[in-house]
Amino acid sequence: AIVSIFLVTQLQAQTLQHTELLGRPTDSSITVQLIFTDSAEVRVQYGTVSGVYPFQTAWQVFADSATAEIVVSSLQPNTKYFYRVQYRQPGGTAITNRPEFSFHTQRTTGSGFTFVVQADPHVDINSDTALYRLCLQNQREDNPDFMIDLGDFLMTDKLMDSVTSTIPYDTIPYRCNLLRSFYETECNSVPLFIANGNHEGESGW
Repeated sequence: AIVSIFLVTQLQAQTLQHTELLGRPTDSSITVQLIFTDSAEVRVQYGTVSGVYPFQTAWQVFADSATAEIVVSSLQPNTKYFYRVQYRQPGGTAITNRPEFSFHTQRTTGSGFTFVVQADPHVDINSDTALYRLCLQNQREDNPDFMIDLGDFLMTDKLMDSVTSTIPYDTIPYRCNLLRSFYETECNSVPLFIANGNHEGESGW
C-alpha cells in the first residue's frame, strides 16, 4: 500500500492596522509610520526616480500593534523622493511590497513651497465624513510640502459618559485611530503636523 502524506503550511500574513503616515520632515530625513496587527519586519526603499529604489533602510522588527517608526535619513535637501514600504514575517523571505508614495525634503532658504492648513475636523454627529474626505483629496491635489492640523479631533469634552460624567479611557485611542484613518489617505505623501485644539486635553488626558 502507498501512503501519501500531505503537509499543508499556512503562511501567516502581516495585517496592516494603519498604513503609511509621514512626519518630522527635515532637509535630510523623514519618519515613516505604520501599525501592524502582527509582528512584522519592515524596511523602506527609496530613490529620486519613480519605481527605482537604489537606497533602503535596514530591516527592523516591530511587535504586533506597536507603532512601526522608520527614520529615513541621509537625504538630499530640496529633493523629491519616491518610496515604498516592504514587510515580511520576522526572519522570513516572502516580502510584501506596499504602493509607492512620495515626499519632498525641506526646500532651500528663499525658495517657494506650499503647505495646507486644516482645523476642526471633529468627525462627530454634525460632520459629513464624505465631505471631509473630499477636503483631504483637494488638499492633496495642491501638492503641499506638509500639512498642519490645528486640532479639535479628539473632542474629549463632547464625548463624556452621561452617567459617570467621565470620558472612558478607550475613547481616546479610538478617536486617534479614527482620525488617523482619515489622515493617512493624504499624509502618506504629505508630512503631518498636529496642534491641540480647544477640544483636546480639557479632561486631563
